[in-house]
Amino acid sequence: MATRRADVPDPRSARTETEFVDALRALKGRSRLTYRMLAERAEARGDVLPRSTLANALTREAVPREDVVAALVRACGCGEDVVGEWLEARRRVVSVAAERDSEAAEESAAAGAPAEGTPAEGTPATQTPAGSFRSARTRSGGFLARAGRMRGVRWAAAALVLGVLVAGTVLSALVRGGGEDRRSADRLPPEGQVTVRAAHSGLCLTEGRERNKRSDRPLAVQNDCGRAAASPPVTLLERVDDGIYRLKWSHPEHGTGCLAVDEGGTHDGYLIAPQSCTEDQPAQRFLVEPVDSPAEDGFRLRPLHSGKCVGFVDPAKAPGAELVQSSCTDSAEQEFFITARPDGTG
Repeated sequence: MATRRADVPDPRSARTETEFVDALRALKGRSRLTYRMLAERAEARGDVLPRSTLANALTREAVPREDVVAALVRACGCGEDVVGEWLEARRRVVSVAAERDSEAAEESAAAGAPAEGTPAEGTPATQTPAGSFRSARTRSGGFLARAGRMRGVRWAAAALVLGVLVAGTVLSALVRGGGEDRRSADRLPPEGQVTVRAAHSGLCLTEGRERNKRSDRPLAVQNDCGRAAASPPVTLLERVDDGIYRLKWSHPEHGTGCLAVDEGGTHDGYLIAPQSCTEDQPAQRFLVEPVDSPAEDGFRLRPLHSGKCVGFVDPAKAPGAELVQSSCTDSAEQEFFITARPDGTG
């Protein structure tokens, strides 16, 4: 019988990959240890658990490798019997997920239609789901909190045929395994007032509106850097934890707000807009991930609740292009240069 502290989540209750990763996040949260502290404790126990690997594992819906799970559970102070429970639970949810994906792919292939969650033919990849837009300000002009309730939905792209499903699984594994090689894990972005410039266009992050006039609420867009520096809001980068930051906007009329993924959505296509800052709101937190490809000294912004990346709505190079959550690629459209702006003038 495993000895369990009252504050340690029970992985045996996890039924899906998402629930398992949520349990790992809860374990880390209840330990009150930073990524750096966990990495140091793991090293002291003979485990290898780089901070970047841990942050990456806890910001994705995919289940981390067995060695990462074991090292994290040990670093949180659990004994080997409890570590065994976590590994057994991991194998179970991974096996169940594989069976479900296989069944979904077979049914989809037999029906000749896209599986649930696959965009219909002709639907833009960046189309925002209906009902995702909410007013981002109160009538008095202040930022309005719209803390999207976490739905805990596990993202799984089901292919039309089993071969495509297997190829997608292999590709996902390669991306997870290769991420460490393209990341400069020890490079940190500046904190405080910053300029955030898109690598693919040279334009800077600022406030704007939807180009299609669908709404008139403030959104995060790219625009001419001189124009962005000369007009509010000022962009601030605030460190929350190792590698985790909040992007804040300071406006002379509307106060301070935090950029967040609309409604806390976990799928592609949700826009980025200011909200009232709320503690422990994952949709307002970003893993700022150093990358050196395709451009050197850049960063990717990855919403903590979804593990996806921040890019732009097409045409992505145009002034006014809206920031949007989308699946991670190696494109410069998902890479940003972050530089200090100590005097607020750029």
